[in-house]
Amino acid sequence: MLVEFGTWYQINCETEDEWERDFLNVKDLGFDFVVLWNISPVPQDLTRIVRLRDKTLRAMDAVEAATLPATGSVSVAG
Repeated sequence: MLVEFGTWYQINCETEDEWERDFLNVKDLGFDFVVLWNISPVPQDLTRIVRLRDKTLRAMDAVEAATLPATGSVSVAG
């Protein structure tokens, strides 16, 4: 049986210049994948999903540079 371990990473809590180091640390800690997460503090503001797309893609590139698979997600608080 194959068991993989992943972690969530909220990309709008850290600056982009910290991502590379953080994702390398995630890999060094032994995680197999990263789920990138954005949170919108305004429930009515679903446009953030579209506006955060480019930032999420940049974060996915940073994760892949650390040779980890990544997936993206946006949550709406409320």
